[in-house]
This record gives sequence, structure tokens and C-alpha cells, in this order.
Amino acid sequence: MVEDKQDIYARILEHIDEAFYRTDADGRLVMVAGAAIRLIGYDSVEELIGTPAELLWYDPEKRPRYLKELEEHGGVRNHEMALRKKDGSPLHVEISSHLYHDEQGNVLGVEGVVRDISLRVNALKALEESEARYRGIVDSQRNIVLRVNLDFHVTYANDAWRRMTGVDIGEPGIDLRQELFHPDDRAAMDVHKANLLLPPHRVCTEVRLKTLEGWRWYGFESYLIHNSDGKVAEIQTVAHDIHEQKTAEEELAAHARRLSLATEAAREGVWEYDIVTGEAYLSPQVYALLGYTPEEYAGRRFMRSVHPDDFAGLQKHMEDHIAGRTERVDVEYRVKRKSGEERWVHSSGRITGRDPEGRPLAVGGTMTDVTETHVAFEALEKALADLRRAYDAQKEFLDCVRHEIRTPMITVKGYADMLLEGLGGPLTEEQTQYLKKVQTSSDSLLHGVSAMLEMSRLKSGKVDVAYEIFPPMRLVSKLVSTLTPLAHQKGLKLQLHDCGCRCSGVTDSTKFCVIFNNLLSNAIKFADKGRVDVYVDSDESGFTVGVVDTGKGMRDSEVGDIFEEFAQLKSAAKYKERGFGIGLSLSAALVDLLGAGLVVSTKKGLGSAFTLRVPKLDPDSAR
Repeated sequence: MVEDKQDIYARILEHIDEAFYRTDADGRLVMVAGAAIRLIGYDSVEELIGTPAELLWYDPEKRPRYLKELEEHGGVRNHEMALRKKDGSPLHVEISSHLYHDEQGNVLGVEGVVRDISLRVNALKALEESEARYRGIVDSQRNIVLRVNLDFHVTYANDAWRRMTGVDIGEPGIDLRQELFHPDDRAAMDVHKANLLLPPHRVCTEVRLKTLEGWRWYGFESYLIHNSDGKVAEIQTVAHDIHEQKTAEEELAAHARRLSLATEAAREGVWEYDIVTGEAYLSPQVYALLGYTPEEYAGRRFMRSVHPDDFAGLQKHMEDHIAGRTERVDVEYRVKRKSGEERWVHSSGRITGRDPEGRPLAVGGTMTDVTETHVAFEALEKALADLRRAYDAQKEFLDCVRHEIRTPMITVKGYADMLLEGLGGPLTEEQTQYLKKVQTSSDSLLHGVSAMLEMSRLKSGKVDVAYEIFPPMRLVSKLVSTLTPLAHQKGLKLQLHDCGCRCSGVTDSTKFCVIFNNLLSNAIKFADKGRVDVYVDSDESGFTVGVVDTGKGMRDSEVGDIFEEFAQLKSAAKYKERGFGIGLSLSAALVDLLGAGLVVSTKKGLGSAFTLRVPKLDPDSAR
């Protein structure tokens, strides 16, 4: 029966959250409930049995005090401490224990329960850290933060208060009203306090405060603090330094007359609208803008001069500002002149008068004729719309070229190539000539279409530069050999001259090939007889490629035209292969992209020379 009860107790101790333990007279653990195993991270009871209890203390130096209290009182209740878990980390617990004795009264050891209080300890620590952060924020800000009782005695002040006033908080407290408020503002603070007791229990007042720098204007914003019974306990106040703002307002008032004189001399008109009566004051400049004399306008309301379509918008701007929803009136609208002409004006202003309760009485500001600006803006919008339409048309055209011309031409060229290779059977000499013409025309058309598409990509900024290291002489030699048959067909002598180019070029070789190929193919195309020479040279600053032909040449006035898109000289009309007129414009764009230079030298009747200069770059830029 006893063993059954012990089993029951063991199972109960095994499953409760509080951990039971017992030590012998030497302080070694002789019994540990399963909950203790879970708390401190051990795998089994056997690991702990026989372990000195002092080894489980995370702060052993605190144990003597615990043992002393245990010996003096025979037990300890709710003692907070930290246990050392198996992994060495601390576990905050609350322990209640007592000495247990044999029948003769001899102390056999200590037994008790341990409760995990980690959540409570961590919560308290987080609360303390949060309070410290909040206090640090309050103390470090520039605004004054105060708490005062209902007699205006200061009970709390942050560091900004001490820095500005030099006054420390003492008992029974500083009488803020009598000692630090300007005498002329004490009545205002009495009203401030009285209004706090009325909903919404939040009041703002501007007063002068005595500081180390003298009297300074502060904006006091206060609200009530209630105790647990719901009764008013204190007043919380945040004071903002508005001295510069108030000084500026006073200076503004002092300069009001001079400002009035200045606006009269300027093109801007001045207006003021009386909210109560609906009447408007207009300066002579406004009358002139409307085309009336003051006498002619007498008895008229200004709002009748506003365009009907703009009336509601102007009224909404005024109402929003009067209601405090906007800082100022800032609106453009149309007015109708005496002659019937419509003019765009811009009005800017703000509330210029209030009654003793702070309600707005008048709104005033300036009026400027902005008709020319509106006309220019509308013209700009129209130009932008035209530009967008042109861009959309160009994009649609290029998509059409890409899909409706380029793709079919690639197919045509492919079939012509296959027929010339004999894949369709034997060809007669005449058929072969026809197919070669198809092949040549296809190549020419595809080259032009590709150039057009590449130019479009350049304009849209979608072309990247892939720098690489390459030998210029070898690359130019390869390109020259590719076009040599075309030169020989026209009876031209094409010769490459190596002028000692031994350097390595660092640029986008693919784009360089496009530029050079356009220059050389143009030289061959427009030279009827004679020769075309290619020169390659280099120095410390880069390499140079020159293409010189003995063609017809150009006038100086024609040189700029050859780089325009789709532009061709009249003298080119007699050539069968006229092309699209985009090769040189594409080359010029690529030259700019690569940071290179292109110089044209020409003489009518003698020929032309195109010199391409590619600067030397750091080889690291090619990696």
C-alpha cells in the first residue's frame, strides 16, 4: 500500500511544472523530480543523483547567503536565483525549501521545489530596457518635457529644461507660472490651464519663458494625466522653441508696408478676401489685369470674374485653407476680362486676419498673370504628345521591318543559297546569274535592315559595350580580305598597309568591325576606278585605321550630310546599290559609343579619306 502511494506521488511530481528535489546532509542530490530534469536540460534523473547541489548554482558566490537564511529560519520561501543548465546557460528560478529531520531531530538534508520564472525575469528586463530607452529619448531631445501639478509646480523636467533655464527641480517644486513665465503671459497660462479641464483636454499656447539666453518664445502643448481612479493627477507639457518663428513674424509685420509698396511696383497684384462680408480688396495691378478701373468694378464681386469651369476649384481651395486643411492658398484658374478675353492667373496667399477666438476673418495674397506660361505649357504638352505618337509609329514600323521584311528576306536568301549549292538540282548559267543577283540583293537588304534596327537600339540606350583585347592589324586584315573580291569585281585595287601597328586594341571588336566594314564598303561602292588603300598605325595613345579612296570626293558642305539617317548625296543616285543611307550614321553613333573619333578629309574630284581613331584603354577594362 505504501509503495502504491509512493508511485502515485512520483507520477504526480513527474508531471507538475514545479520541480521537487531533495539533498542529503552533505548537499548531494538524492531525489529529483522529472520536472527538474526538463528545466535544466538533463536527459535523466541518474545524471543528477549524487551531484553536489552547489555545482548547479550559476552564481556560487550567492549561495552562502541562501544557506545562512536556511540555517537561521529552517526554511526559505520564494528565493530568486539562477541555476546552471547542462549547456552552461543560466535559468532564472524561484526556490522554496526547508530542512528535513529524522525522528531524533537530526538534519538529514534539504528538500524543496523549484519554479521557472524566466518569463517574468525577461519581461522585467525588457521593461527596464524600454523605460531606459524612453527616458534617453526624452532627455536627449531639444524640446522641453515637463510634468506639473495643478498648481503649476514642476514635478519632472528633462535635460532640455535644465539646459535652457539652468533651473533644477527641487522640493516642493518650481512655481512655473510665477517664476519663469513672462508677466504679460501669466494670464494666458491661466486660460491655458482652464481650457485643459474642457474637452478634448489638450491645449496649445504661445508664451515667453525665462531662459539662460533671456526671454524666449515657446509653444506649450499640454494634456492631462489621470490617476488610476480617473482623477486628474498632473499636466504633461511639451514646449517647442518658436522664438525664431515669432521674431520672423514680428519682422514680417514690420515690413508689411514696404512689401505693399514693392508689390505695387511689381507685376504681381495683391488681393484680400473678407470671409465675413464676401467683399474683396484688389490692388491697381489686379484691376489692370481684369481691364477695369476701380470705379467700373465697384459693386461687382470678384468671383463673378472667374471662369465658370474654374469657380468650384477656386472655392474649394479657399474653403480648405480657411478650415485649416491646407497651409496656404495656391491655385491657378481663368478670369474673364472686361473685353471678354480669358487670362490664366496664379493666386497664392494665406489667412491675414483672425478674431480674438482665432477664427479666420480674411485671406490675402498675390495674383500673377501666367497666361504665357500656360500657352507655352500647352504647346509643350502637344509637342510631347506628337513625339510620343512619332515614337509609337517608329516602334511599329521597326517591328514591321523586323517581322515582315527581315524574316522573309532571311528565308529568301536561305533558299537562294541552297539552290546555288545545287540542292535543288543542276542550274543553267542564266539561272545561276539570276540567283546570284537575288543573293546579292538579299545581302544588301538584310545589311540595311540590320543597320536600321541597330540604330534604333542605340537610340533607346539598349546597346552595351563589351570591351576585349585584340590585335587591330590582324582583325583589319581579315575584314579587308573579305571585301577584296567586291573591289576586284569593280576593277579597283584594294591594298592594306601596315604602318608599324604592334599594339593591342582594347574596345568592342564587334562594333569596331561594323564601323570599319561600313567605311570600307562605302569606299569601294563609290569609287569607279583607281584604288582603295587601308592604313593601320598605332602609338602610345591608341591605334588608327585610315580608309582612302580615289572616288569622286565631296564638297565641304556635303560632309555633314553623310552622317544623317537615310540621307544620300545627289551624286550617289547613279549607283545601282544605293542602300538605305544609314551605314555612316550608324558608324558615327557607334564611334561615339566607343569613345573613339572619326575624321573625314575629302576633295571634290580627288577622293575621300576616313580616319578612325581608337584611344588606348586600360586592359583591365576588358576583363
